[in-house]
Amino acid sequence: MHSVRPAPMAPFEVHFETPAGRQAQVDFAHFAVEFDDNPGVQHRVWLFAMVLGHSRYLRAQYSLNQHPGRRA
Repeated sequence: MHSVRPAPMAPFEVHFETPAGRQAQVDFAHFAVEFDDNPGVQHRVWLFAMVLGHSRYLRAQYSLNQHPGRRA
C-alpha cells in the first residue's frame, strides 16, 4: 500500500504565536433583526468582535451603529 497511497498533504494553515499585547484581530459584522417591541420592522445591528492573539480572549459586543458614544 505504501507505493500506491498518495503522500500526505502539507497543512493549509500556518500557526504562529505572538507575545502578549502585540496583536489582535478585529471585525465588524451586521445582521438584520426584528425586535419584539417593533415587530415587522427590520433593524441593522452590528457585532464588534476582537480576539487577542496571545490569549485568544474574545470580546464581542452588539451595537446599533459603528460610532462609539452615538445613540441610534
